[in-house]
Order: sequence, then C-alpha cells, then structure tokens
Amino acid sequence: MSEAYLATAERKAAVLARLDEALAADRVLIDTGVWDAPNGSPAAVVAQDADLRSFEAFTGIPAAVGGLVDLLALYLSNTPEQRNAFLIRFFTATRPGARLDLAAAQFLVAMHDDPAMARAAKADPDVVILLDRSRGTQADVAEEREVPRAVWSALRTDAMDLAETRSGKVSGVLDFIERTAWPLARSRSALSDGMATLLLLASSFAVEDSGWSTADQQKIDEAFQAIQAEALARGEENPNYPALLSAREPVLEARFRAQIELQGRSVGELAKTWADRLANLAETF
Repeated sequence: MSEAYLATAERKAAVLARLDEALAADRVLIDTGVWDAPNGSPAAVVAQDADLRSFEAFTGIPAAVGGLVDLLALYLSNTPEQRNAFLIRFFTATRPGARLDLAAAQFLVAMHDDPAMARAAKADPDVVILLDRSRGTQADVAEEREVPRAVWSALRTDAMDLAETRSGKVSGVLDFIERTAWPLARSRSALSDGMATLLLLASSFAVEDSGWSTADQQKIDEAFQAIQAEALARGEENPNYPALLSAREPVLEARFRAQIELQGRSVGELAKTWADRLANLAETF
C-alpha cells in the first residue's frame, strides 16, 4: 500500500517545490524516464533520478503513476503551457495520504471502457470476453479485492495466445490487455504502456474515419518499397522519401501527409482528455 506524499504536508511541499523550480527554469525534458541533472522528465525532476522506484520512494505515488504522468506530459509537450498546467494541477490536487494505487486501478477500468476498445473488439467474441475479464480484474483491484497472481498470468497468456491468430486493430486490444495485466506494485510500465496502446488505437480510428483506407496504405507501402529499391540501385542509402513520393504520386503524398498530421492531432487531443481525467481523479480521490 502506498500513501501519496508519505502522508505528510511537508513532503508534498518538497515535491511541488522541485516541480515548480524545474518548470520555471524550463528543465523538464520532452522525454520519459530521463534524468540528466538538472534536467529530466517530470517524474525524474521530482525524484532527481530516472528510476521510477526513486519517484515512488520520494513521493509515495506509485511508480506506474509516475510513468503515466511522464507519458501524458510527453504527448502534451507540443503545447508546453498545457503540459505544465497538467503537471501543476495533478501534483497540487493529490492530497497527502491518498491511495493512488486504487485511483490507478479506477483509471485502468476507464481505459477499458474507452469507445475505441469496444469498437476494435466488437467483431471478435473471444476478444470481447477477454476484455471484459481484464476490466473485471482491474475493478476488483479498485475495490481492494485480492487478485491472485495466477489470474494476472492467465490474462497475459490468453491475450498472447489470441494474438497469434489475430491481426488489425483487434491486435491492439490484445496488446493492451497483455501490457496492463500486472499488479501495479510489480509493474512500472503497465499504465504508460496501456495508455500508449490506447492512444494509438483511438487515433487510428480517427484516421480511418477520415477516409484513409487499407488500400491507400498499401499503395504507400508499395511506393516506399519502389523508392528504396531505386535508391539502392543508385547506391543511395538514405533517400528523401517524402520528396520522392511527392514526385511520383503527388495526390497520394498529400493525402498521406494529411493523415499523419491528423493522427498527430488526434493523439494530442486524446492525451489532453486523459490528462484531465487523471487530474480530476486526483482532485476527488
């Protein structure tokens, strides 16, 4: 069991002081899990160490939550003011003694309930059942019911077994289940890996809804293969793929560039939504 700020107002003040100093000096790096004194990722500047175990020891906040904060801050870094506001809000809202291990389990339940998960899984009954099992396990943790190690192991094994015969977006659901099926006390990356998988899956639906198709992607793959083969024949190791694609297929290149930009915007917007949800949870937990 962990207690935020080691259940003391003094430790919270020390954490906020380190964060405020780093933000004011622009020492927060656009990366995760990095400490290059005096610069680092959000969790690292707070702990003054890249190891998330040091973050947990200093803040009393689970290492997995520190990894999630790092990841969300990374995706918000295109708008530094937005990133900084999230960091200040999260660490300020968290009260000394809060059980953020339980909050994290609630957050994982909400990730399971994201519409992208249901949309990706709905055509495969076996995956729907496994996703529901995974969600139920996280809900048990949130309710402080003990989950045997064998239950976590079975979830990971079943997800990996199904993944061997699945492809496409449903594979993202199985990857999410496998990555998050860990007790948070034993995994520093379950939350961040799960969030990264969810953001990629949800943003891929935004691209699909824009009209970009599997056939379009196949054309891009074939064009890049042709460009690479021609470059190798010329003895060129690093061809300018965008420029060469634009010369060969200007309309396709423009559409390809547009969908990449769309996916980037979608990831940023989704990250902001989930960062707000995490801060909201901290405020009310």
